[in-house]
Amino acid sequence: RVARVLRVIRVFSLMRWCRAFRILITAIFGTLKSVGWTILLLVIIMYVFAIIFTQSVSDFLISTEDTSKTFDLEGDSNHEALIYYYGSLPRSTFTLFKTIFGGVDWEVVITPLSDVGWVLVALFLTYVSFVNLAVMNVVAGLFLQSAIEQAQSDEEHVIALRLKEKQKFVERLRTL
Repeated sequence: RVARVLRVIRVFSLMRWCRAFRILITAIFGTLKSVGWTILLLVIIMYVFAIIFTQSVSDFLISTEDTSKTFDLEGDSNHEALIYYYGSLPRSTFTLFKTIFGGVDWEVVITPLSDVGWVLVALFLTYVSFVNLAVMNVVAGLFLQSAIEQAQSDEEHVIALRLKEKQKFVERLRTL
């Protein structure tokens, strides 16, 4: 156990010499607060849109319940896809999460919505465009700004350490 602790301490002491790695680690830890707020913002956006989609699909499925007996909509693959992707609020939220982060192609998810109405298709396109173009770009900008600030503060720290070393060296020379 002691050897493991010493290895970890040695790794952290090596970080002092590897500036790029140190900047990377400090930038990651420096952006954790922003990551938390970003996750909260994305969850709120996904939740609001999931409520709209789930409610609209539920209303559509209830209204077509009588016609499903005569037209046999139960066997329709779009009907099953609506239930699969938007059958409940957690499913809708997860579907929206997957469309943003590449878990599922959004075209596959939007096709069943075309049966419900063009308004939902337009709303889904608005969601995808807004989150991908606006929210993600702002988040990337914030993370880059934080990383740049961390790198600048690290450079100032390195300069301060060099000045301290220089002062110690000058004092040693004076004592000689």
